[in-house]
Amino acid sequence: MSFRPLRLPLAVALLALTLAACETEFEAPQELTLQARAATEVLPAGASYLARVNLQAVQEHNHFATVSEDFDFSNADARFQDFFDATGFDPKTDIEEIYVAVEGEGEEARPSLVAYATYDRDRLQDFIDERLSDEIERTTYQGATIYRSRTDDEFAFALAAENMLVASADVAKVEAMLDRLAGGGTALASDADAMALIGRVSAGDAWVVVRNFPQAEPEADASDELSRQAMDLYGTINQAAAAFDVDSEDAEMTVFLRAADGVSSDDVADLVRGFVAAMKAQPNIDAAMMKTLDDVDVRSQDGLVRVRARVGDEILGRQH
Repeated sequence: MSFRPLRLPLAVALLALTLAACETEFEAPQELTLQARAATEVLPAGASYLARVNLQAVQEHNHFATVSEDFDFSNADARFQDFFDATGFDPKTDIEEIYVAVEGEGEEARPSLVAYATYDRDRLQDFIDERLSDEIERTTYQGATIYRSRTDDEFAFALAAENMLVASADVAKVEAMLDRLAGGGTALASDADAMALIGRVSAGDAWVVVRNFPQAEPEADASDELSRQAMDLYGTINQAAAAFDVDSEDAEMTVFLRAADGVSSDDVADLVRGFVAAMKAQPNIDAAMMKTLDDVDVRSQDGLVRVRARVGDEILGRQH
């Protein structure tokens, strides 16, 4: 009997803490997979844009078929078919996931790419050496073979490690990735700020991170409410990250917005809600879109705003 007076207050306190955590606390950033961690140790720090797509997961969804079609070479010309037959490589089934980091802006932007794929290294190298030596030159750097286009449209790639391929339109960036693989240079993994955002979205089938968010220039003709709401919101964001998960019918989207310096995340959240309200007020909005907008969940915490929405099959199907 002596313990009964303590039980109710303790239970109430624990329940209150649990409810508070459920309502205000975001989930902790996810631990990266071994492949994701390895990719961040090769890609450059300071990239403005980062992205990753799990091709095997995304192409299983009917409404994302256009993604997998880009890797479907079943009707390729004889030259490509010769390559596939000789190497046993099928991009649609053998490429698992792709990571991209883009440095620079506009015409100066240069991507660095890491792909994980199943391939036979010897058969691939033999085919390039025997059939494509007039078009692709082969050099060695940091113990890896770099294949570089001999044409004006420069493209280089290297079979960097087991199942890992690195590529870029700039051979210097391929060499830089090989340097980082060998332990030199500064990698994305060393950028705590970027890694914190990636950890928020890394569990998604696809994700994208935008850093150093470009600030919008005011538009003189932005007279409608939706445009005004978008412009106001755009100017309050410093960084953004979005994750996309797909299943047989729907796609779930989770977006994290980092407030710009001097801006409250609560204010950003209010602007997001205002933008959603303006979208709902658009004429001729249909029931499917209204349901999606009704279910949008917006929360803020410690400089971050989390926006969640589930896009149904009806809306996804409109791209076809």
